[in-house]
Amino acid sequence: MGFKLKHILNTSALLIVGLLLFSCSIKKNDENLIWYENQIIEQVVHEQDSVYRIQIGMMASSFWLDNKEGDRNDQLSLLQKSLKQRNKLTIGVEKGSSKIIRVTD
Repeated sequence: MGFKLKHILNTSALLIVGLLLFSCSIKKNDENLIWYENQIIEQVVHEQDSVYRIQIGMMASSFWLDNKEGDRNDQLSLLQKSLKQRNKLTIGVEKGSSKIIRVTD
């Protein structure tokens, strides 16, 4: 029984340390974002090759989504879905710019 308990405690400690490291790394990335929660998209305009201008809610300012490498197709899809179906989204915009970094529903 002693060996089993020791193994469970060691495994639990490693799991807790791993979760702490993972959560800290996520928060570090989020420090550079301004979050807009429960927003409905009012406008999605294709500006250039792969750049879209996005108007969030009734705000006067616009943001932009760069999809050069096609890695933001899921985010673009969520934005367009919000525009058509009026779904609320949470949007992370880079501080000091108007670049959309994250979109979640």
